[in-house]
Amino acid sequence: MRAGTRPSSDATASGDTVPGAVHGWLQYPIMALYCCLLYKQVAAGVAMLVLCSAMCVVSAGGRRMAASIVTTPAASLAIAYTALATVSAFMVSWPGGIERTVQFALTTLAAITTAGYLHALGPSAFDRFRIRFAVLNLAILMHVVAFHLLTGHVVTWKYLYDTKFVFSSMVVVVFLFEDRIRNRGIAAWFTALSLLALLVLMSGERKAYVLLLLIFLMSRASLASKVMTLGVAAALTMTFVSAMPQSYVARQLRSEAADSSQLSNRFFFTVESIGQHSDYIRTFVNRNAQLLFEAHPVLGTGSTGYMHWARKKYGSLTGSRGLSMNVHGERYRVPAENGIVGILTVLAYLTATAGAAVRFAWRRGGLEAGAHARFPLYMLGLLCTYIYGEAMDTTMLLLILLTGFIAAVPRPAAVRAGART
Repeated sequence: MRAGTRPSSDATASGDTVPGAVHGWLQYPIMALYCCLLYKQVAAGVAMLVLCSAMCVVSAGGRRMAASIVTTPAASLAIAYTALATVSAFMVSWPGGIERTVQFALTTLAAITTAGYLHALGPSAFDRFRIRFAVLNLAILMHVVAFHLLTGHVVTWKYLYDTKFVFSSMVVVVFLFEDRIRNRGIAAWFTALSLLALLVLMSGERKAYVLLLLIFLMSRASLASKVMTLGVAAALTMTFVSAMPQSYVARQLRSEAADSSQLSNRFFFTVESIGQHSDYIRTFVNRNAQLLFEAHPVLGTGSTGYMHWARKKYGSLTGSRGLSMNVHGERYRVPAENGIVGILTVLAYLTATAGAAVRFAWRRGGLEAGAHARFPLYMLGLLCTYIYGEAMDTTMLLLILLTGFIAAVPRPAAVRAGART
């Protein structure tokens, strides 16, 4: 450590420091913002966004991080992607454009601050932050399960604001601890993996189903272990579905294969409270989004354009029985609201981010790389499962930005230190 450099609150005897003005206390507003997003505490969430954004503007470290971000493809494309998803609201209305531009500025600056904090942490400090974030997720998970059990929901734990996201984030958290758990023995790792799979299945969060499979395939497990585990899981699943075809889990798994694409448009108008039928409403909304893309192929309708069009055509969400629900899934929203320009931007972003994440893991051990080196890949998996079926919101904007920043800008000292923990 240079003379005159003060260690942060996360500095340790091993020499870890957080350089610049990115202080150890910054982890707390970052984690508070995460809680606000999951529990939909708008006022507190905006306050945390402003605080994190201010740190980016006033600190030398934040400004240096911002300067490094604009020169990297994945990070700059993340900014372009989120700008199209927000600032283009000016095409719909000026008040909406101003509101979305403020949202874009705050989320971008807050993401830069968060990425700067993570990249400045040394190995021990990064490990402590990882543990604290894991404890926070575990506490939220316990609250979600307790809340639903006490309200009569033995399964389907998705009725407490947006806390269902914790089932996806816990998948990433558990696999980030893969090295540490494996050190306790292979039985400990497969026990943890089995408990995680059970919770995910009971939650009914289908994005977490897919994410668990995806990250397991990207994990340190050997090819033989992956084949054997997937084979056993598939056999158990088929046996369970055959033995209990009307159970909740069986119905959830079958719904993934359900096809409502051949239904006529007239059918959707006859369904009572169609917004409560996820398969039907997705098909109906996606058809409308396709029509808007065909009418506005180059630039789309602008951010919030589909919602504005749907409310105008069908009325309020409650008055239309759900027909005016917003687009869920970027594969339909982007063409409708940002056109071909948006499609090309998102494809470029995903390509650049995936390339950076793969190169980073490969240079730090390839197939033998540790969990830390696979973190950008895990973030990309979390992002892809989230944008596949969710509507655009602040959580998605931050996830897009952080995934690009983590994959592209100079790596955290904890990850630079080596391939394995």
